[in-house]
Amino acid sequence: MPASWKVVKTADPSTGSVVAPGQTITYTLTATHVAGVSPTQVVVTDDLSDVVNNAAWGDDTTVAAGDQATYDPDTHVLTWTIGRLDSTDTLHYTVTVNKAAVDVVLRNHATGGTTGPCVTGCSTQHVVPRFDKTFGTVAQHTVGGAWTGTWDVTYVLSVHNPSDQPLTYTLSDTPAFPGDVTVHGATVTSAQNQPDGSTSSTQITGLANSWQGAPDNTLSVIGGRSIPAGSSDIYTVVVNASVPPQPAAPDCGQGPGHGFYNAATAAFGDVSFDDNACGPIPSLPAANIAKTVHSLHQNADGSWTIPYDLVETDPDSTLATAYDLSDTLHFDGGLTVT
Repeated sequence: MPASWKVVKTADPSTGSVVAPGQTITYTLTATHVAGVSPTQVVVTDDLSDVVNNAAWGDDTTVAAGDQATYDPDTHVLTWTIGRLDSTDTLHYTVTVNKAAVDVVLRNHATGGTTGPCVTGCSTQHVVPRFDKTFGTVAQHTVGGAWTGTWDVTYVLSVHNPSDQPLTYTLSDTPAFPGDVTVHGATVTSAQNQPDGSTSSTQITGLANSWQGAPDNTLSVIGGRSIPAGSSDIYTVVVNASVPPQPAAPDCGQGPGHGFYNAATAAFGDVSFDDNACGPIPSLPAANIAKTVHSLHQNADGSWTIPYDLVETDPDSTLATAYDLSDTLHFDGGLTVT
């Protein structure tokens, strides 16, 4: 009876999984003698062209005695030659996802030939999605055109699925503002399932998520979200906070506790992607106070009336300001104020 054999391929993490930059993927090829005489010089190939463009070849193949595995760095094809296949032989090898890999899919394909076809897991893929957080704007919160004394700080979070299958993730947002900044709450709106290349901020699926808590609390933006293949989800997070007139740590660049620093995490199962964004905390413009006195006039009872005008001017036309105003009289000791 002619030789008959088959090839099965597996991966750890399993095919279809999300992987992170720096993570190692282990592949296993298993050749099994099915029927007939034991085949010799069995050749199995695995094309890694769409893997090693975003991952490093591990150069750590392990095979049974009498077998040989050769990786060609030019063609990116791994060739496994089995001297004699009496029962089952295995080949193990690894790759490590590049640190700079983002928004990519790692794909490879194994081939066993006509008498030993690859029957299971022949093609594998692993996904490195993209997750970005950017600082948007900081603006004074107004109601009816009047400043309430609080600030609205806006961030944009985007998740992109580059693969041809849905992915599921949860998304959280954690502001880490300075201690003299008080967080009052946050709201989220979303534009989900945007096609590749879209920059639209149209709200397709509404998401209202109010949040109260201290700056070290975490806002759960969304959980168990299934993002379709080749799609983007865009979230706009607006954090409302009170800021002292002269904040202690207004500038970014020193991590949490400085500026409007905000971190976020997108978790795809047990693989997480973190990003942060920061914007400077504005200082209120100093109000200009002008005081003038009008003409004195004596009343019929002999007392005097002294009229003053105090005028506050905001020097910044783009920002409202806040101020405390007091007026202290420094009259001669012989005068009595009634």
